[in-house]
Amino acid sequence: MTRWEYRVCAVRSESDLNQLGAQGWELVSAVYDTDRMIVALYFKRPAV
Repeated sequence: MTRWEYRVCAVRSESDLNQLGAQGWELVSAVYDTDRMIVALYFKRPAV
C-alpha cells in the first residue's frame, strides 16, 4: 500500500509551484481560508 506525506502551504508564485512539482509534490486541493484571507494549497507525494 502506498504511504503518503502531505504539505499545506500558500504559494506566492508560479515559480514556487514549479519548484514543488520538481520535488514530487502533487496538488490535490485548494481551499480559501477566510480567517487568514489566503488560499491554502494541499499537496501530497509518496513517502520515502
